[in-house]
This record gives sequence, C-alpha cells and structure tokens, in this order.
Amino acid sequence: SIRLREEHFVGKELPESAGRSSWAVVKFAATRGVKEQITSLSDLRRHTEVFLFLFSFMFLSDAQSTAISVASILAEDEEELNLSTLQILATTIVAFFSSASGLVFFKWLNYRFKVQIKPIISFNIIVCTLSIICIIWLSSFGQVLAFAVVVGMQLGSVSAYSRSVLISMIPISRQSEFLAVFEITQKGTSWIGPLCIGLLTDRYGDAYYRRIVVGTVLAEAGIGVPLFLLCNVKRYVYAFTINYTRVRNELAGMARGVQRAVDSGARRGEGEEHN
Repeated sequence: SIRLREEHFVGKELPESAGRSSWAVVKFAATRGVKEQITSLSDLRRHTEVFLFLFSFMFLSDAQSTAISVASILAEDEEELNLSTLQILATTIVAFFSSASGLVFFKWLNYRFKVQIKPIISFNIIVCTLSIICIIWLSSFGQVLAFAVVVGMQLGSVSAYSRSVLISMIPISRQSEFLAVFEITQKGTSWIGPLCIGLLTDRYGDAYYRRIVVGTVLAEAGIGVPLFLLCNVKRYVYAFTINYTRVRNELAGMARGVQRAVDSGARRGEGEEHN
C-alpha cells in the first residue's frame, strides 16, 4: 500500500533587498510582521464572523483576566481576605489542576455525547461570569478554593476551544496572522477592565471596590457574550469539515492511482522477464 507522509515545506527566501546582515534581517522581519498585521486587520472586513469572534473575545478575555487579578489582590489584602503565602500557593495549584481537569471533562463531553463546541464555550463563559459575582461575598479560604475550582474548570475549556474554533474559521494560509491578532485581543487589551475599575474607585471610593469590580466584569461580559452568540461558528466548522473530507478523498484517489500504476508496471516487468 502507498503510505502518505508529511513533507517539510521550506519558507520563502528573504529578498535581496533585505540584505544579509543580522540587523537587516531583524529589521525586515519586524517591518514585515507589522505590515502583515495591518493587512490582517484590514481583511477582517471581509470576514464578518471572524471579526465578531475576535471582538467578543476581546471583552470576554479582559473580563476573565480582570477577575483573576482582582481575586489575587483581595487574597493578599490585609483588610480583605488576608491569606497567607501558603494558602495563595495552594489556591494557584488548585486552579491549575482544575483548568486541566475542566478541559479533559468538556473534551470527553464533546466526544461522548456529541455536544457542539459553541454550546460548551457559551456554557463556560456564562458559568464563569456568574461565578465572578461571588467575589462580593468571598470571606474565607474555603470559599476562595471553591471559586478557583469553578472558574478554573471553565477557563481551561474556553482557552483551548476558542483557538480550535478560530482555526476552523480562518483560511489555512492566514492562520498564523489571525492567531496573532487573536493574541493581541486577549493580552493587548487586558488593561481596559483595570483602567475602568481604577477610575470608578477613584471617584466613588474603596468602600464600593468589590461592587465596582463585579459591575465592570458584568458590563464587559454583557458586551462579549451576545456578540459571541451572534457568531455563526457552526457554518465555518461545517465548511472546514467538508473541505477536509474533500482533500482526504482526493489524496486517497491519488494514492489509488499511484498504486495502480505501480502494479501495472510490476506486471509489465514480470511479462518481459517471462518473454
């Protein structure tokens, strides 16, 4: 049988205008990267669903990072929870293992019961958002651990499945560029929530700090969740599956054709030996 193997594809060579010195190569790579990101951002106008997905996750990821950073501040604050260093370390470890176990659980749910990816992500986001409201009532180490378990299980699933969905929505030749834009919307905009919290706290005082945090996170989730629900993920995943099936069938047909040619050549060689 013919066994298909992966080939190593070599990237394009640098043009002569880039030069051959180390500084010239670095300069060319930096300017080329910036130009590609600008092109990707301008091309989002032609990919409405991808734009909705990225724009929604800009607010959702900022809400998540804001809640996590605020929870860590409350844990260390002497006037709030006043947890010890060992308790904070234990909470971090519990959150890490909860994130991994949540990813395994929802992956099993997806394969075992054929649950679609979009409902899983929607469930994770809603549960995580509702759990953040509990920040107002956190008052003990046990409650912090419960908060870390619930939120950690959701964040692990969201982090993995969001990238899988995005990859299925973008053209194969543009995946690295759009994934870079996705990282920008996740990490590059994580200052929005803390900035709003700082401005509101400066205006209304520290007495309303927890309520300000919850209100800010809910406001960001209120923008991100409806936009994500409007995104037609299923259409892109279905198209991706159809394209993958078509390519696989074409490769299988090519393999059968090559096998027939090899068998025909072998039979012809055997006939010539008998003659």
